[in-house]
Amino acid sequence: MNPHKLGKVFVSYSHRDKRWLDRLRVHLKPLERESFFDVWDDTRISAGQPWRPEIQKAVEAASAAVLLVSKYFLAFYFISENELPPLLEGAKGRGLTILPLIISPCRFEQTKSLGELQALNSPSCTLSEMTEAEQDRVFVNLTEQIHASLVRPVTELREKLQQKLRESDRKFEKEHRQFSVDQLTKEDGFVEIMRDVSQLDLKREIVMRELVELDNKGADRARMLEKGVTFPESEWACDEAQHEFLHEELEKLGRQRDQAIERGRAWREL
Repeated sequence: MNPHKLGKVFVSYSHRDKRWLDRLRVHLKPLERESFFDVWDDTRISAGQPWRPEIQKAVEAASAAVLLVSKYFLAFYFISENELPPLLEGAKGRGLTILPLIISPCRFEQTKSLGELQALNSPSCTLSEMTEAEQDRVFVNLTEQIHASLVRPVTELREKLQQKLRESDRKFEKEHRQFSVDQLTKEDGFVEIMRDVSQLDLKREIVMRELVELDNKGADRARMLEKGVTFPESEWACDEAQHEFLHEELEKLGRQRDQAIERGRAWREL
């Protein structure tokens, strides 16, 4: 699948820890440049912009969130009262992925709102206590987990589709006798190739049903929008990614069908 925007990554941090934000941005830059996602932190707020609504909007649009946890992070009132509650609510309500990164010794495990989250590194082995190489390995692991969380809807759809296609293959093989290639007559060979075409048509039908289901979900969401219901940007990004994946699968099966038909024509001309 061609890379495209899969969502937004929100970074929550204390300004006292900005050097760690800068390190994180370096590691995220390659994936951001390849357009897998946008990274948002409060440095994106231009001078003169109302910062509180901008942060609220970014939190609501996030598909994943990184928490740079330190004593300053835990002490910052705005984070605890304005950023963490909607992020934690998003994790419960819409599957937002939250990835805490503990950068210095602090009361992470003892903080009620955070203690249940799985941190990328142990509170007993914070970034500030690691070598630079060890820190980079943690950052690399973080980027991989962010990417995995953003492509998860497509991954799950791919697995679901592959399961349906395998079931279709098994059913088709039970219903149709398979010829041995060595025993094929000219007419039998043509019939066998046309059976391949029929099998590919069944697979294309399965993919098209998935597309219809996805389109129906989008239509339902559009009707709810007209009634004033809002949806996070991450949901639209998810639908777009799944839509693109299904169209690519449909095109791939179409090419295979065209190739099978060409084989049939060549066989008849032998």
